Amino acid sequence: MTQLREANLLVENFGSDLEFGSIIDYSFGSIPVDTTLRRVGHEQGLDRPAIIVSPSEFIQRTGFIWICPITGESKYHISSIDQISLPPNLSTYGFVLLNQLISAKLPCDYVIDIREKIPTFAREVSLKLVKKLPPLETIKDVISTILIINHRLYRPDFGHIVSYDISAQRIDNNRHSPPLAFVVTPLVFNKTTGFAWVLPIVREKAGTCIRLPNDSPCKGFIALDQLHSHDWLARKFQPICKLSSEFTKDILFVVSEILSSG
Repeated sequence: MTQLREANLLVENFGSDLEFGSIIDYSFGSIPVDTTLRRVGHEQGLDRPAIIVSPSEFIQRTGFIWICPITGESKYHISSIDQISLPPNLSTYGFVLLNQLISAKLPCDYVIDIREKIPTFAREVSLKLVKKLPPLETIKDVISTILIINHRLYRPDFGHIVSYDISAQRIDNNRHSPPLAFVVTPLVFNKTTGFAWVLPIVREKAGTCIRLPNDSPCKGFIALDQLHSHDWLARKFQPICKLSSEFTKDILFVVSEILSSG
C-alpha cells in the first residue's frame, strides 16, 4: 500500500475527528530545491506536527482546516519568530509557530495521523493569532501605506491585493494567473517576520467567498475559508491595488471571528 493511499484511508477514517484543538501529523512535503522558497509559508518541509486552530463548526461547514506548524526546537533566539510552548504532559513536545498558518481542504492527503486533542490550549493559541491582525478601530478612512511601484521597495500591508509566485505548485483552475491574494496582516508584522497572511482571490464564487468591490481593478472573490502565510520576499509579492478601509474592516472582522470562535 502506498504512503498516499495510507494517508487517504486515514483521512477517511478520521471523519469528524479532525476538529479544533487536534494535534495532527501533517506532511509539509519535501524541502524545495530552491531553499529560498519556504513551502506555503512554512519554515521547512517534511512530516511534522501541527495544531488545528479553526473552529469545529467552521471545519464542518466549509471543509477546510487552518493549522499552525509545531517545531521541536525552541526558536526564542530568533527575534522574528513568535512561538508558544505546548503544555507539559502531552505525548507531543514542541512549540507552536504563531507566525505561520496554512489552510487545507478536506479530505487531505497531507494529514497523516491525529495525535491528541487540546482544545483549551488551542483557544489560547487562537487568541494570540487574532492579535496578529490589525485592530479594527485603528483602521482609518484611508489606509495609510502607499503602494510603491518599485517592487524592490514594496512591503505588503493589510488591505492590499498582491500577485505572487507559486510556480513550484499546481495552480487551481479557479485562480488568477499569476495568483492574487488579499493581505490581512499589518505592515509591522510582515516586515518583522518575513511572512504575510493572505486570503486567495478566485475567479468564480466557490465556498465561503465575498465579491471584490465593483470599483476594484481586480475582479473575482476573496476566499474567506482559506488563510495562508507566505514568505512574501521569496514569493515575490507585487502590489496590485489597495481596497477601501470599510471593505478591509469587513474582511478582517470575519477572519478575527473565525479565529476567536474556537
